[in-house]
Amino acid sequence: MQNITSKFFVYNSIFWLITLATLPTILSAPPVNQYLLGWFNHKGAATIEAEDMNFSWLGSQIFKNVSYRDESKSILLTAKEIEIQNSFLKFLMYGEHTFQGKIQGLTVHKGEAAKLEINNLSTDFEFTANIQKGQIPQIKLNQYPGELIGKLLKTPKFQELFGSAFAVTIGFPQGALSKVQSYDITIEGKETLVQAGIAIKDQTLVTRPGSFLQLNWTATPQREQLLREWLLPKANPAELALAAPARLTIRLEDLSVPLKNFNFKTLRIGKSKADFGQMSFKNSGIIAKVLKLLTPASSEEATVWLTPAYFTMSDGTVNLQRVDMLAMNLFPMALWGKIDLPSGDLNMTLGIPLQLFTQEMGMPESIGGQMLQLPLGGTLSKIELDTSISKRKISSLASQLLKKLPKGVSDVVKKIAGTESDEIPAPTTTPFPWEKGSTKGKS
Repeated sequence: MQNITSKFFVYNSIFWLITLATLPTILSAPPVNQYLLGWFNHKGAATIEAEDMNFSWLGSQIFKNVSYRDESKSILLTAKEIEIQNSFLKFLMYGEHTFQGKIQGLTVHKGEAAKLEINNLSTDFEFTANIQKGQIPQIKLNQYPGELIGKLLKTPKFQELFGSAFAVTIGFPQGALSKVQSYDITIEGKETLVQAGIAIKDQTLVTRPGSFLQLNWTATPQREQLLREWLLPKANPAELALAAPARLTIRLEDLSVPLKNFNFKTLRIGKSKADFGQMSFKNSGIIAKVLKLLTPASSEEATVWLTPAYFTMSDGTVNLQRVDMLAMNLFPMALWGKIDLPSGDLNMTLGIPLQLFTQEMGMPESIGGQMLQLPLGGTLSKIELDTSISKRKISSLASQLLKKLPKGVSDVVKKIAGTESDEIPAPTTTPFPWEKGSTKGKS
């Protein structure tokens, strides 16, 4: 009896050793492939499909003709081959682990009608996963081509604007890839950083509640021109143009972007912020017109320090709260109003503080807190600064101002004296960045 038990133990051990040794081969069989995919996808409406899955104890794990379908069964992503450069043993280990690999023939499908492809695309990637729970919390593509992003956004000049290669990290808050409805995305390039918490619902990209989309970007005169041609083709580069590189930060909240039939009328942006810091513009167009009112001196460039711009957008109209500025380190001013992007029409106000002149004239501080309000209208292609109408009644100051102000402003005052004004909005940031001890304003 003991001999029989020993033989059984030996044969049983051999059986399991053979089974264990051939397990990757067994799992690589097509029927087993489909069973594994069904097990992985059974809890979610979205699915992962693969025509061929080859496993190996010591070599890489190869998946061919892979596709990912969303809840409506539309294909979002396909790849000709995905190679995971980790042993099969790591797939059997409990807990969350990091895997590395390569992807080839990546194709991005934007809806059913559009298909975007870069031939022979090869990029390294890594992802974290808990195989037992069917969870993939995060995927990172180390070399994601800017060309593909540009095609997705229908932006031919994307690489010149933002860069040619990016590290793209996609996090899945729900954990299981088959149940994904929202994403945490980081796109990092040499001079561009995008961070976003988004969801896609009914072919519309939205920021999740409490989340945002933020862009950190180095703008140059060349990039600024390309960006204007892409987003604001009606804008005239002669009216407002960068003269030197500038680092920008733009944070968008309550964002809603239709992925189909996009236009400015359907784009919605809630309370958002753009931080420009100090910028250097060419002294031409509207910049030259404004500075001519304040000083007879001129230069090829005009340095402007700006407070953060807070704005919203709906139905194609940008509503800009007050932005305070310091031009040439001497002249404070403010800007607020509306911009209709589809038509390019401007309905804004330029405020010039009277405090510019109080020290020389010995005027009381209460007068210095007032502003000359000049309508800024026209279109993005031809900005018009209306000096014939004031938005503030200053007739009681005219006799003092006409004797002391520079000639350009004196001419303005003659035209604007005696008219009524709208209320001046309060600054959004205090103290101003150029003042000692300044801190950022509200967010």
